[in-house]
Amino acid sequence: MTGRSAQVVYLGVVASLVFARPCRTLYLAAFVPRLAAGCLLLLALVTMAMLVIQSHRDYLTARRGSAVLLASVAGMTAVCSFAFARATATGASVQAVASFLPYLELPLFLLMGRGISLDFETTARAFALGSMLVATSVLLDAEGLWNLGTWGGLVVRPGLSRVLYRPAGWLVSRNYAGEYLAISTPLALLSSTPRVLLATAMLTSGMALGLTRCRTGGLALLVGLSVVLVFSRKDRRRFHGLMSGLVLFGMVCASLVPTRLSWREPNPFATTLTSLLDLQHGSGALRLEQYRVTWSLLRGHLLDGLGMGSWQELMRKRAFDLGMNAFPSSDYLRLLCDGGIFALLLGCLSIGALISTAFRAQRSVMLAPLAAWATVSLADAALFRPEITFLLAALAIATVRAPPE
Repeated sequence: MTGRSAQVVYLGVVASLVFARPCRTLYLAAFVPRLAAGCLLLLALVTMAMLVIQSHRDYLTARRGSAVLLASVAGMTAVCSFAFARATATGASVQAVASFLPYLELPLFLLMGRGISLDFETTARAFALGSMLVATSVLLDAEGLWNLGTWGGLVVRPGLSRVLYRPAGWLVSRNYAGEYLAISTPLALLSSTPRVLLATAMLTSGMALGLTRCRTGGLALLVGLSVVLVFSRKDRRRFHGLMSGLVLFGMVCASLVPTRLSWREPNPFATTLTSLLDLQHGSGALRLEQYRVTWSLLRGHLLDGLGMGSWQELMRKRAFDLGMNAFPSSDYLRLLCDGGIFALLLGCLSIGALISTAFRAQRSVMLAPLAAWATVSLADAALFRPEITFLLAALAIATVRAPPE
C-alpha cells in the first residue's frame, strides 16, 4: 500500500469516529423534502451502477469473491431504494430518511475502498488506532474528564461528564462504544503493530469494554477472540493467545481500577457477569419480546417488509412500550423490516462471499471481526452506524484482495 493510501485509511477511521454523533443526529432529526429524497435516490442509482460495473470487471478478471460481494451489495441497495421510493411517494418522513441514509454508506465506502490499494495489514493497524481512540475516550469519560456536551465529544477538559454511570466517550452511547471495541479489537490484534504498543492497545481496549458493561460487546468479543485462536497459524497462536489474555485481563482490571462512576447496583460488574445471557429480565427480555412482536408484524409482509422507517410506528400501535427505539435492535431484523426478505438474503449473500473468499485464500483468521459483528447484530443494529460500516467496508475490501498465506 502506498503512503497516501495508508493515510486515507487512517483518516477514514478517525473521521468515522468524529462524525459518528453528527451523523446519528442527522439521521434522526433531519426532515428531507421530496426533492432532496429524489436526490438521494439518484445518488443511490449512480452508486449501484458503479458497483455493478466494478463487479463485472472483477468477474472478468476471475476475482469472483469481490464480484459477488459488490453485486450483492448493489442488489441490497436497489431493494432498499425501491422501499424508500415507496415510502416517500406521499412525502418523505423523518424515519424513512433516517432508515435509508445508512444504506448509502456501505456501497459508497466500498467504492472509495476500491479506489485505493487497501491491504489487510494497514486496515488492522488503522483500526488498532481506532480502538485506542475509543478506549481512551471511554477511560477519560469514566474519570469525568470527557465533555459529552460538545459537538462530537471532541473537547476534553477537567470537570464532571454529564452522565457518570454510562461511560461512552467518543461514541456517545456506552453500548456503541462497547460494540465498536468488540469488533475492532480482534481486528487490531491481527496487526503487526510493535508488540509493546499492541499489548497496550489490548489492555486498554479490555478495560474500556469492561467499564461500558456492554453485555452484547462482551459476548461478541469472546466470539471474535475465539475465532482468532481457532484459525491462527500455529506459529502465531501463542502470541494471539497472550494478546487475547491481555484483553480479558483488562476487563477484569476494569472492576478494580478506581473511577468516578456511580452505578445503580452495589456490585455492578458482578451483576453484568451473572446476567450475561439473561433473557428473562431487563434489556434481554425487552429485545426478545421486540423480536416476537416484530415477527408477528412481518406476517404477510416478508416479501416487501414493513416499509422503510415504519417499524417504530407499527410497533407502537401494537405495543407502545416496545417501540422505545427508532429501529429494530438487530441488523437482520432491520434489513427484513426495511426491505423485506430479498434485502436480508442479499445481505447474507455478501457475508457469504467474504467467508468463502477468506477460506479460499486460507486467511480465515480475518473473519474474527466479522464474527464479532455477526454476534452484535443479533442484539443491535450496528451495521447502520458510520464507524461500524466503515470498519466492515474496509475489512471487506482487504479480505477480497488478500493474497493466500
